Amino acid sequence: MIRSFPFYLVSAFSNDAFGGNPAAVIFLDKPDITDDVLMKIADNLNQPAAAFLFPAPPSTDPRVFRFRIRYIVGPGTEVPFCGHATIASAKVAFEKHDLVPSEVAVLEFETPASGVMRAIKAGDGFNEIQLPLATVEEVGADEGERLSKLVHSAFGREVEIKFIGKGGEGFRNSLLVEVDAREDLKESDINVNPLRETGCSTNILTTESLTGEEIFVSRMFAPAILASGEDHVCGAAHCLLTPYWFNKKNVTEELGAATQVSKRGGMLRVGKGKGVVRIQGQACVFSSGTLYL
Repeated sequence: MIRSFPFYLVSAFSNDAFGGNPAAVIFLDKPDITDDVLMKIADNLNQPAAAFLFPAPPSTDPRVFRFRIRYIVGPGTEVPFCGHATIASAKVAFEKHDLVPSEVAVLEFETPASGVMRAIKAGDGFNEIQLPLATVEEVGADEGERLSKLVHSAFGREVEIKFIGKGGEGFRNSLLVEVDAREDLKESDINVNPLRETGCSTNILTTESLTGEEIFVSRMFAPAILASGEDHVCGAAHCLLTPYWFNKKNVTEELGAATQVSKRGGMLRVGKGKGVVRIQGQACVFSSGTLYL
């Protein structure tokens, strides 16, 4: 018997269908579809990420609605969580009133390995997720010299590097490199191949803002995970970027703007909470349809 399931293609961290980071959001009626089929669905939909939402035991709070969720990114890699796919899922779920009542203000997504992810209506078309707050530890001199050579090679020129650090507990595979804002991160043509040698799966390049429209700008590269090498807009990268820049610039505001300056680009509102990073983003649904299995 053929079963049908709704799916949506959504650009997260943008109100423009051609900006932000695309994700497929698929609603399934029960978790009986094999991992192999989930991978094939994600491959067919061919988006940077796919979020599969399954029914979960209901909350006792009428303002809270619960799902189970699984994330697949790149060429068939399941990951513990995906920030932009969660923002995309929240956009669709909050507006899917045949499933989620209009009075619901909080979505809870139960992940297989990362506990419960919450999405909260933030107003003005923004939804908020909260991710773990990371620490960033400066690398030693020898490692800094090795990584600097790789960064220069990625830029195709020598650039002024202000800081090189790696993530702390839970983010050991993340590298953060601040370069001088005059290096023009947005317009730089980054070769991802040298970044394969950093030893980190997540490679974040960042500068302070020259315009004052945001606190910082960034780009994120994950050539070992993503077929394109660059993540258009990465929510998880802001687990490191937010505390790094808020501490460096002594930001006291509850929320500040951040821009990821990839080709598609995206805007986020970020802030620090107790042990968490607050990330707010818009999203735009640009396509929908039905899967038949």
